[in-house]
Amino acid sequence: MNSAILIIDMQYGVLTQPGKAHDLDRIISRINLLNMRARTQQLPIFFMQYNLPGFLEKGSEAWCLHPDLLVEATDKIVHKQSADPFQTSDLQQQLEKQAISHLYIGGFATEFCIDSTVRRASSLGYQLTLLADAHTTHDKKHLSAKKIIEHHNLTLSCAPTIDAMSCETIVLDK
Repeated sequence: MNSAILIIDMQYGVLTQPGKAHDLDRIISRINLLNMRARTQQLPIFFMQYNLPGFLEKGSEAWCLHPDLLVEATDKIVHKQSADPFQTSDLQQQLEKQAISHLYIGGFATEFCIDSTVRRASSLGYQLTLLADAHTTHDKKHLSAKKIIEHHNLTLSCAPTIDAMSCETIVLDK
């Protein structure tokens, strides 16, 4: 099984405004550590970047990946214009070209882009591992970020093709 890491929308503007995303420093640390392990096994790493006119304008400070993320020249950057990166980018073609069948997914925002990406990837037939402790969001009026994350870890992993696992317990498959 060929695997890849997908890191969704870890962009400065959405992670820091308004207020800092839940557990951000630890999320970034976990993503960096998992990606370092993935690179030693030569697993491809894809960073998604949302292009949103008026807020996440390509090239703006808000649009840039968070400066604490360790991004290597060999990592792929995929630009998207919707919550579902399969809809508005060449992500699927890049994955097919490398015969990727298993995706490890983490990043921002749990209830939007993470949820959309996981559901779409599952419907496309990918085996998925949701990085249960490496996706985040902001508190909402109706629910805390922590509860939103817990809810998505539980509900998304009910599908037979989706596991939710802590980064430190994951044994990466090439």
